[in-house]
Amino acid sequence: MMTNRSLFDELIDIGDRIKAEYEEQENSWRESPFRWLRNLSSRKKGTAAERLVHEMLARSGFVIQQPKGSSDYDRLCYLETNTEKYLRIEIKFSILWETGCYTFQQIRDQEYDICFCLGISPQSAHAWAVPKEVIWENAKWQHKGKKAQDTKWVSFSPSKPPEWIREYGGELEKAIQVLRRLLNGQLCLDSIRDDHDSIVEKQNCGGTAPFL
Repeated sequence: MMTNRSLFDELIDIGDRIKAEYEEQENSWRESPFRWLRNLSSRKKGTAAERLVHEMLARSGFVIQQPKGSSDYDRLCYLETNTEKYLRIEIKFSILWETGCYTFQQIRDQEYDICFCLGISPQSAHAWAVPKEVIWENAKWQHKGKKAQDTKWVSFSPSKPPEWIREYGGELEKAIQVLRRLLNGQLCLDSIRDDHDSIVEKQNCGGTAPFL
């Protein structure tokens, strides 16, 4: 219902109510150690996420290198005790959305082995080390139309991740464990590289065997 106030006054009133919603969302990040990430541009967020994952994996005992001559993946990952076996890792990043979900975007069908999804919440972080075939099969098309079917995305709450992704992480340590067990030969992945061969055959490596 219109009142005697001017439309400008009405607009101020509307703005105050909307502002309160945004301020409530901002308050949850006010004391976050990762608050600085929120104000970065999308491109800078991606670069910062790659550095975060790079250093986290390095501190966890992996050797991490940037690829030369390929844009299909972000990092090479291997163990110092076995330099012939390595994983090609594509890094995806999301800050927790206002809906309480992580959204990992721009997932492509490129030449990588693991899609490493890092999610940052105000006071916690999560990660999943997902085989490309698994995430590509379960992700949804990001854009509509025949000409836009080259990228996909996944979106979910970290407290209720979909069944297909649970075995590949959640807690940071669990995602790290997936990578370590792959490189130690305790887990199997068709695309894992061993001295530049395309397929590695290991004991107990069945197509239906659980990852963890």
